[in-house]
Amino acid sequence: MIISHKYKFIFLKTIRTAGTSVEIYLSRFCGDNEVITPISWEDKAIRKLPGKKPQNYLDFDAQGNKYKK
Repeated sequence: MIISHKYKFIFLKTIRTAGTSVEIYLSRFCGDNEVITPISWEDKAIRKLPGKKPQNYLDFDAQGNKYKK
C-alpha cells in the first residue's frame, strides 16, 4: 500500500494484477512523508533500484501492540 500526500492518492495492491510492479514504480515518486508498506522478500531487490524503502507505517507485534517503523 502507498499513501501519497503530495500527489493525493492511495494505492492498494491487489493479487495477480501486476500490483507489485505498479507499487514499485509508484514508490519511486514518493517523498519522505509518504506511507509505503513492505513488500515480499523476493520483490525487495527490485524496489532497491531507485525506489523507496518501506516508511511511515504502523506495524503490530505478536501481542497486538502497535509501533511505528
